[in-house]
Amino acid sequence: MSIRSGGWSWITAAALAIFGFLFVMQVRLWVLLRGAGVEIGMGKVVRIGFIGVFFNTTLLGGLGFLSLDAIRAGYLMAECKRRSAVVGATLLDRVVGLVGLIVIAIVSLQLGWGETVQSDALRAFSMVLYSIFSALGLSVVLLALSVTKGRLWAFLSWCLLGGVCLAISVWLDGRLVMAAGAIALPLLVAMLAPLVIPGRDTNRKIREHFPMGRWICSLIDVLYGYRNRMATLVIAFGLSLCIHLLWVLSIYLVAKGISLEVAPTFRQVCFAGPPANAVTILPLPANGLGVGEAAFGGMLSFCVGPSGSPLGGGPAIYLSFRVLLTILGLAGLPLYLVSSRRRNAAGSDNRAEV
Repeated sequence: MSIRSGGWSWITAAALAIFGFLFVMQVRLWVLLRGAGVEIGMGKVVRIGFIGVFFNTTLLGGLGFLSLDAIRAGYLMAECKRRSAVVGATLLDRVVGLVGLIVIAIVSLQLGWGETVQSDALRAFSMVLYSIFSALGLSVVLLALSVTKGRLWAFLSWCLLGGVCLAISVWLDGRLVMAAGAIALPLLVAMLAPLVIPGRDTNRKIREHFPMGRWICSLIDVLYGYRNRMATLVIAFGLSLCIHLLWVLSIYLVAKGISLEVAPTFRQVCFAGPPANAVTILPLPANGLGVGEAAFGGMLSFCVGPSGSPLGGGPAIYLSFRVLLTILGLAGLPLYLVSSRRRNAAGSDNRAEV
């Protein structure tokens, strides 16, 4: 990675954008914790979050954001006794983040279509993305409707939204069978979801007869409790959109700051960024090192530069972004050292009292 002349201002702006989405990530978790009734200060959640970011970005044995979630949940459970609420809020935090990514990815794909090479490979890849995103997005929406309004509302919504997805697929010359399969899964989720509502026979059987059934049902109880906290979910979703937009913006600013023959436009980064972001969510060793770079480079190669040739430099851009993210992740090191010192001091005081 080499910084071009005058590129340090762009790199500084990218660092601010990265710090911004890291901060908003912790605020989103705090909002969901509050919705679950966990009374922990936002400052403490932010500090714990940056400790998790430090371990997740600097220890290359991490498993993507699953490592970050596990570290944050471990610290938070040590701060309060409501462990199921902490795990439930952390799980919902990841789901809300995934929904935000789906929305950003679909919008970006549409906005960037005019700047891409119209190839059969791109069209086939785009249809796979649409199928996956449609299945996941519809599953989340219908799951919420099914447990709050009932199966009938979920089914009617599935007919409407599924029809829209099917029409978009046909309009994009997609395969009807693949699109129909993608919208069949959400219907299955919607029909089965009410079975595990607290108080139902299935819920009681899980609690009594399955290993860890009591803990699983207590987690379901926490997630079910969010049905009356729509304002919390709307705020969390808005924060998710902000996080993903800042993520894409930071990659674009990095691309403007390093030496490249042709730097991609913001719309092109919006087109290529979300699929690479999705890779970082997967539980891959070393935080998906090399996989994210390949995904971003592959998507960027579908875009064309001023000369009409495919854009290159995608792996270098994403690797530079990863390096900058790792450097900023070191901000969690002093927070971790202070936290460890306080815990050791508290442990010494308890032993002295004994």
